Amino acid sequence: MVISGFALLWRIRFVIYNDLYFPLLSLYDVKTKFSISELEELQQHILTLQDNEKKLAINASLGKIATQVAHDIRGPLSSMDVALSGLVKVKSQDPNYLNYLNILELASKRLQGTADGLLKKREEGEEKEAVLFSLHYILDELVGEYQTQEQYRKILFKKEYLSQSIQLHGDPTKLQRAFGNIVKNAVEAMKGEGTITVRTRFNEKKSFPQDVSGNPMRSPITSFGDDRRVVISLTDTGPGMGSATLSKVLKGGYTEGKADGHGIGMQVVREVANDFGGEITAESQLGQGTTFHFKLPLPSKDLITTAIRDESALEKFEIKIERDSSDSPQNDFRILVVDDDPSMRALWKMLLEEQGVTPIVCESYEDVERKLGDEQITTAVVDYHYDNSVHNGADVIRYLKTKGLKYLYLCTAEYWKPEVKRLAEELEIKICPKPLPKITICHREPEGRGDLPKALSVGDCFVAEAPRNDKQSTNGKGLSVLVIDDDPGIRLSWKVRKEMLKISELTSYPNMEACTSNGVVYSEIDIAFVDKNVEGSVWTLEKTVQYLKAQGIPKVIIATGESAKEISDDPASHLADGIAKEKIPKNIEELL
Repeated sequence: MVISGFALLWRIRFVIYNDLYFPLLSLYDVKTKFSISELEELQQHILTLQDNEKKLAINASLGKIATQVAHDIRGPLSSMDVALSGLVKVKSQDPNYLNYLNILELASKRLQGTADGLLKKREEGEEKEAVLFSLHYILDELVGEYQTQEQYRKILFKKEYLSQSIQLHGDPTKLQRAFGNIVKNAVEAMKGEGTITVRTRFNEKKSFPQDVSGNPMRSPITSFGDDRRVVISLTDTGPGMGSATLSKVLKGGYTEGKADGHGIGMQVVREVANDFGGEITAESQLGQGTTFHFKLPLPSKDLITTAIRDESALEKFEIKIERDSSDSPQNDFRILVVDDDPSMRALWKMLLEEQGVTPIVCESYEDVERKLGDEQITTAVVDYHYDNSVHNGADVIRYLKTKGLKYLYLCTAEYWKPEVKRLAEELEIKICPKPLPKITICHREPEGRGDLPKALSVGDCFVAEAPRNDKQSTNGKGLSVLVIDDDPGIRLSWKVRKEMLKISELTSYPNMEACTSNGVVYSEIDIAFVDKNVEGSVWTLEKTVQYLKAQGIPKVIIATGESAKEISDDPASHLADGIAKEKIPKNIEELL
């Protein structure tokens, strides 16, 4: 690809000199067809083309370097990810231990996103595939990284979010990077001490139908129009700047007061805003701080229903509920809500009542103990942090499990934290983010209540559950996995993650020569993961995939650090059963 790129550049050079430059010189000599000024203008155009040619050559070289860097860091990133997964099991008395883990995990995720972006950019300028994602999620992650670091302990972050979930369409990594540039500049301007306020709002007043008493007739769930925009404002309490300086800053390429500054960060911010079809403005006064406003378009209704969704972009959050088998007419549908924030308790009360559910609200662990008693409730929505109790949401959920509640949900603004996600996995519960997405209630009737309808539906939430498809190993003992990878760090990482991936038998080799000479029983293998570039092996990827498929392995997956498009150019990609985005997938069962 690099050779063909330079061939194209040479062809451009040939065309410039032979088809334009030399004829112009002759025309300049005879001075018959063009005026002197016209010839000088054309000569200047030629010089511009020559300059662009040099820039193309530089970009081609940079693209090659970027691709190599992205490819090279993916292996160590996979190993670091596995090491972190091992560290989470380590018990430490240090109160900052989990914060350190959060920082490392978020940094690893961001590096992975950067590597993915570099690889996509290399593919003839192609960007990462646009997805629907949660605006508040990427803001929370960014702010969270600063809040958990000791050197930023004197920076106070305030969040003033819309009360509803907001989804955007594009590359979340790029937008988070743009926000990060603004926050970084704000921190430096305040010299590590001050307040940064992050606000989200609509650029037009949001109104709801009201009843005769002036109360909202419907809940503030996510609603998107074709022409609406969301405004994200980042305000600092730094020294501010004059209008002339601010104008230069907004144009990009200008910096002031930083020895190593080049103004590149603001150029990136402007490019990202343009990529999203939005704009960035700012206001500042000396001694009063600075505010940057991002105005970004909300996705159309068509995009909301058809676009690929990032895991953070919840279309809706379903809460299951059922009543017990008693025949009491007072036995209605009820949900326990535990939250120390009065506004959240009021919001849940409105959301539940308008869907025919009776809320039982509590403000703490102790309040739950007092009020729950022998109440027959199946469902609870629980906050994570409580300012009025020494207990947290995990304590509440463990207590509720002892009381026999079936459907438990952790509702928290810290949903983005790796430690909270791990807690949810440990407790086998789902996380509902704050601000709330669209909430739907799935009513279920218990067995033995023949007098009641078997299923009810509320809105677009249907009671019927999809049949479970729990994949089991073909050998009946758990998953058996074969790995072919010449990187010893990757093979070691597979061993570390073996239990987490529910692998009972793991076999790994540096190349196919070692694999074929060790008597592997291929009929007992459930899935094989093969690296694309194995140094020192005469086996091509195509030959490897063909051989493993011929031996009867049900699934053969290509696992490499390269982009999917580059792999798709290899004939082996059409023979394999899939391409893994990571060297070591986070979930093998999804590939089965």
